[in-house]
This record gives sequence, C-alpha cells and structure tokens, in this order.
Amino acid sequence: METFETKQPTGDEMFTVEREASGIKQRLGAFGRRIKRVDLRGTIVSHPFAAVGIAAGVGALVGLARPMPKRGPISGAMMALLSTIGFRIVREAAMVRLGQYARGVLSKDDEPGMQANVPQAGTTY
Repeated sequence: METFETKQPTGDEMFTVEREASGIKQRLGAFGRRIKRVDLRGTIVSHPFAAVGIAAGVGALVGLARPMPKRGPISGAMMALLSTIGFRIVREAAMVRLGQYARGVLSKDDEPGMQANVPQAGTTY
C-alpha cells in the first residue's frame, strides 16, 4: 500500500503564492470596476439588434449545454400549451406595437385634408 507524504511549503514558495494571489485579486478588482462603469441600458438602446443576437446566442448555448430532463406526457403537453400561449402573447404585442408605429408614420406623412386609404386590422373590403 502506497502512502503519500505531505510536503510543507517553504517561506519562498509561500511568498510567491501570496504574491500571485494578490495579483489575481487586483486584476479581478479592476475588472469589476470596469464592469460597473458600463452603461448597459444605453448600450442596449444604441445597439438593439446586437443585444438581441447576443441574448439569443447565450440562450442557445445554455440550452444546448444543459441536459434536458425526461418529460412525461402530461408535462410535455403542459410545456407545449404554455409555449403556444407565450408565443401568441408575444406575437400579439408585436403586432400592436407595429400597428402603433405604422399609424404614427402615416399620420406624419399625410398632408392636411388627405386621408390615407389603409385598411384597419380585422376589417375586410
């Protein structure tokens, strides 16, 4: 049976380890201070497509890296139902927002006395 003996570090080795640990702590502190100075909201507002792309990429990586649990038939049906409802809500909100934007652009471009002939949502000719 083998035995392992523990070697006690010398004074020079302890000094080197403490110096390296101190250097790492300083670099982490400097990184933390730089992160706190970043205006995340302003960055997202100025680059919305990049922010959405980064969020989608991170979500995909997390989703692929994490193993999926085995779902039963009831939990699978519940997840399908919840995701369908969620997608419907998001789609409706996007369409309302798009309609508001389109009405705002059309009202700015219209000349006084001229009415744009644009069908409203849910109406037929």
